[in-house]
Amino acid sequence: MILKRVKQNLKLSVILLSTISFGAYSSNDDTAPLIEMLIIDKHTGACGMIQQMASFQSSTKMEGGAEFIQRFVNTEAARLGKTSNEFIKECEESIARYSGTMKALGYGG
Repeated sequence: MILKRVKQNLKLSVILLSTISFGAYSSNDDTAPLIEMLIIDKHTGACGMIQQMASFQSSTKMEGGAEFIQRFVNTEAARLGKTSNEFIKECEESIARYSGTMKALGYGG
């Protein structure tokens, strides 16, 4: 289930994580946007690796591969204190925000 959802949703998504809280930074802090972008970049990279694993598994049909990916996503989500569905939703949001930012900067179409 997770493999199919990751593959379908991440390919169609575009970036920037809207659920990040920056309680340590005031709205006047000039570094907050940069830090937010770095967090989004990191999250997007992690999500991209999961997407690559899902694509690889889809093409190779490696025995136990889908179960491995599902366990990996479940473990990563738990490490972050989230459900698998929350983690995947945040991947979709971060990819959407990242892609939107890159497009606004003139990179990507």
